[in-house]
Amino acid sequence: HGEAVALDMLVSVAIGVRQGVSDPRLLERIIELYRGVDLPTHHPLLEPHLLMNAAVETRAHRAGALNLVVPETAGSCLFVQNISLADVEGALHVIGSCS
Repeated sequence: HGEAVALDMLVSVAIGVRQGVSDPRLLERIIELYRGVDLPTHHPLLEPHLLMNAAVETRAHRAGALNLVVPETAGSCLFVQNISLADVEGALHVIGSCS
């Protein structure tokens, strides 16, 4: 479960970087920390269409709101309501290029 939470946070920050709300240095810092404690930065289920389907299902259980928690900086977050397939694809690309 801890690895899934870690991957969720990583993808959320990468989406935030893509949307211009997260500091890119935060993403780099998280990846460095994950390497240091041997947490994964990728999983076969981190596939853009699966993640978008999960977002659609999440909205269905939250009265239409996504409420994706996206860290802006360490200790500061906001809720993002809209993500696109391009955001998810771009986020996974950024993670892959940093890993």
